[in-house]
Amino acid sequence: MIKIKFYLLENKICGFDLVGHALFANSGKDIVCSSVTSAIQLVINGITEVIGCKTAIINVLDNRITLDIKPDQVSKDISFMLDSLKLHLSILEESYPKNIKIIISEGIL
Repeated sequence: MIKIKFYLLENKICGFDLVGHALFANSGKDIVCSSVTSAIQLVINGITEVIGCKTAIINVLDNRITLDIKPDQVSKDISFMLDSLKLHLSILEESYPKNIKIIISEGIL
């Protein structure tokens, strides 16, 4: 199961910690894993490359991806990207509840 924990501070998402595998299908055929991975890559690239946030801390490890942004660096555009990611993953969670779990946590990563 993919577990993604969103960190909120002052009602703003300041980061996330994603861990696990969807286990919907075999590697290379797992549409749930592909959907989540693609969404995560889009948001991280949007924040760092398009918006130009240089203070985002991103860690990509085996079986884990984290994003951490200082609360005072979370602009309206960054909030838009992170809120969109949360919405997208929430819709996937509704469709694949055995494969994705979203957790909301107050505080920072």
